[in-house]
Amino acid sequence: LQNTYGIGNGLILQYDYIASADGTFTIVALPATDLSFHISAFSNEETAQAEPKLKVDEYLYFDEVIIGDSKTMPLEIRNLGGGVVSGTISGASPEFILTNSYYATALTSDIINIEFTPTSDENYTNVITLSGSGGSAEVTLIGSGIPEPCLFIIYNLLFIIYYRRKFNS
Repeated sequence: LQNTYGIGNGLILQYDYIASADGTFTIVALPATDLSFHISAFSNEETAQAEPKLKVDEYLYFDEVIIGDSKTMPLEIRNLGGGVVSGTISGASPEFILTNSYYATALTSDIINIEFTPTSDENYTNVITLSGSGGSAEVTLIGSGIPEPCLFIIYNLLFIIYYRRKFNS
């Protein structure tokens, strides 16, 4: 915070301060010359308690994961305000496994792990919703299920052998 305090005789003291959690602070002013003046001390000034403020990334990318395998990614849930950000998470499809709650105190984060386990060869998009103190937010989870690489190689080799025999016959 920044304030200006008139001392008298045209002198102005300008100061910056950061109050402690209970709103107290102290200012000490020493004269730069032989002037003498008196400044009243400030203490226990009322400060507004910052409200909780939820912040998360809008997207979480899992990239390609082999069908039946899984990949775990962290989702950071930040509290950019005061108090506590806490709430529930809803809307996860069966391919995305995660806890259904979060909790972060003032100016801290909670990390939850989200596990993606694709069940078929396709692209997955799932929007989850975080709601509670500090507001609500949506995060889009994105991943792709891909077939086992060995099966893909075997399939291509069989395809090549088939056409070689067909053309050599």
